[in-house]
Amino acid sequence: MSFPTRSLRACSGGVYLAGPPGANEWDTTVSFADDASWLVAAPCGPAPGGTTRTTDRP
Repeated sequence: MSFPTRSLRACSGGVYLAGPPGANEWDTTVSFADDASWLVAAPCGPAPGGTTRTTDRP
């Protein structure tokens, strides 16, 4: 699926598919660029469950 007019946005402790302007709290234009910009980095700790595997294969 592609949503060219939408971005993933961090808002109030959640992640939303957002696009300003809109009726929802996460659709406001305030801080939109900062909230919808992501920096991909290495994780701070092990994956949930204690596994260090990077694939879903057994």
